[in-house]
Amino acid sequence: MPAIIAFAKVVERYGLSVDKEHLRSLATEVAEYTDAKYDEIVRLIPPALRRDYLRRGEEISFTRDVVMRDILFGKKGFGLTPKVFTKSTAKLPPAQRVPSVSTKDHMPYFEDAPGNAGRFVTGYIDFLKQQKLITTYIGSEEKQSGFWQYIAPDGAIYPSYKLHATVTGRSASDNPNGQNFPKRGRFAKSYNKVFKARPGYKLVSADLSQIELRIA
Repeated sequence: MPAIIAFAKVVERYGLSVDKEHLRSLATEVAEYTDAKYDEIVRLIPPALRRDYLRRGEEISFTRDVVMRDILFGKKGFGLTPKVFTKSTAKLPPAQRVPSVSTKDHMPYFEDAPGNAGRFVTGYIDFLKQQKLITTYIGSEEKQSGFWQYIAPDGAIYPSYKLHATVTGRSASDNPNGQNFPKRGRFAKSYNKVFKARPGYKLVSADLSQIELRIA
């Protein structure tokens, strides 16, 4: 009960003030970086495969799994040997298995691959991280997507918090998720500056490392 009252009367009502100007400049900065990163990793793709896409007039989209499999495991691509397969095909006969393109479970195996293959995979992982930063955490002011859709008229966001949503009993949050802002990476520090203290207050960032185990 004390926790529920704290969330309902303090955390949800107080919200977080947002620096819109910084959010706009961050969007521009990340977009410019991802554009440059895209050009960089496209140039690492084997020329024969790039020519195939050019002849077909097809865009090399790194968010399409079929394109990534073509680049990483195809004969005209890097020809890497898959180590992890999609969950739905992992137990099928070898010829029917479909390689996973997960940046969490599969791509780390190839970051140290020799030549352009390793450089491509490293760049691809970084590219997807920044793409997620744009689509999930920053969004578009014009389209009112991402973070912009949650900013209230007073310039603050008011995430909703729940104490009944997780199996472990930890708190959860949505609209937007007030507990899952980027902590690491190229733009994490800059992203934190999106939030500003209300007049007369200061923001303090703290992390209780492994707090559940310590309490136990």
